[in-house]
Amino acid sequence: MEQDKPLALRLACEIGMPADGLNAIEALPDEAHLSGRKFKRCDYAYTTFDMNFCAAFASEIAAQKRQNRLDEISAPWPKAHRDAFAALEKAEKNYVEAHGGEVYQGGTIRVLRTNGVGERQKDKFLAAVEEFESGHLPRGTETDYKRADSDLNATYKQALALAAKQNFEEDPGAIPANGIQDAERAWLNYRDAWVAFAKIHYPATDPNAWLTLLTQNRIWSLRATMCDVGWGDPACNPR
Repeated sequence: MEQDKPLALRLACEIGMPADGLNAIEALPDEAHLSGRKFKRCDYAYTTFDMNFCAAFASEIAAQKRQNRLDEISAPWPKAHRDAFAALEKAEKNYVEAHGGEVYQGGTIRVLRTNGVGERQKDKFLAAVEEFESGHLPRGTETDYKRADSDLNATYKQALALAAKQNFEEDPGAIPANGIQDAERAWLNYRDAWVAFAKIHYPATDPNAWLTLLTQNRIWSLRATMCDVGWGDPACNPR
């Protein structure tokens, strides 16, 4: 669709766009072919509603790009490999959705916060697939996995204990223990789907290597959740 400056100004006024957004449209040249850039509505999202809307819109575009890339990577694989990967993708999607239940839901940007955490998980999944396909596979032994699993169990119990201490009357957006439990169950399915896929697609790699890597990733995720539960902890880092 060609640039229509008068229409853009009219629509911007109708939605109550801030003055700097209107000024940005005014600054565009009248002829579309002379413009060195496109006006982006979401560059001027200042209200919570606008920020949440723009984040959801950006997520849809990013999701399509990620899926196109994953389809491109998996297209040459044998059918059995693609089927196992499809099961992994489904498990990953379920985990991302469940992970949203262990993200702090207080304040007016809760949708934005949850969306951001989910986007980072999806980006990490694609980055991991690309890394493994390039030949950089994980390493780990049974001993490494047992150590990581022990650390995860301790971290999980600690996260549940912190969640149980929250006062939901004072803070309705606090993370409930069942949110953490649901995410953990979804993660276990995600972990198992990864191992099942790797057994077919990367048969030379020790299954303990995948278990170790995935378990360590879950520990980091739970520690981020604990930062949401226990505000003020000096060990907490931004997600």
